[in-house]
Amino acid sequence: MLDMFISGQAAWFGVPAVAGTLIFILKLVLMFVGGETMDLDTDIDSPSDGALDGSESTGAFKALSLQSIAAFCMGFGWGGLGVYHGLNAGIMMSIVGAIGGGVLMVWVLAMLLRGLLALQSDGTVSMRSAMGVEGDVYVTVPGAGAGRGQVRIVVSGRQRIVNAITEGEGLPTSSRVRVVKVNSDNTVLVVPAG
Repeated sequence: MLDMFISGQAAWFGVPAVAGTLIFILKLVLMFVGGETMDLDTDIDSPSDGALDGSESTGAFKALSLQSIAAFCMGFGWGGLGVYHGLNAGIMMSIVGAIGGGVLMVWVLAMLLRGLLALQSDGTVSMRSAMGVEGDVYVTVPGAGAGRGQVRIVVSGRQRIVNAITEGEGLPTSSRVRVVKVNSDNTVLVVPAG
């Protein structure tokens, strides 16, 4: 069995197959148990405008990481061994099969990671989407900007109680209001709805 991995030209494929598989499995297990503390990944950004300022995080492509190198080595090794021993092909044909197997494994890894990243969601509610929303006064809002009250509004499908001010007359509890401005401190400027 060991001869299949290291005899003759097979060592060119057997060593990367075993090493890549072990590193890939170890990194995968550490990721699932939360023990991945070593940051050995090297990221290469591919910005869309050619500048290397890192300002476009959505355009960044992490091409070179320990996980992708391990996946390539694993695909290269097992693909090369499969062609070399399974098809009894020469070394050149085995190298072509090995490269194809390595590229295929990196592509599969990229698709799996893209699928995992698509499962992420951000629970942060942007107060900017509160513009024009109507709600009820929860705590009386003093008039003429003399202080803060609170209003109950629905922002992005979630009910929120936020600090509010008004420039007109004071707004009593339970009166209907509409948000006309969101301030930088996440307070809202409200006016009577109607």
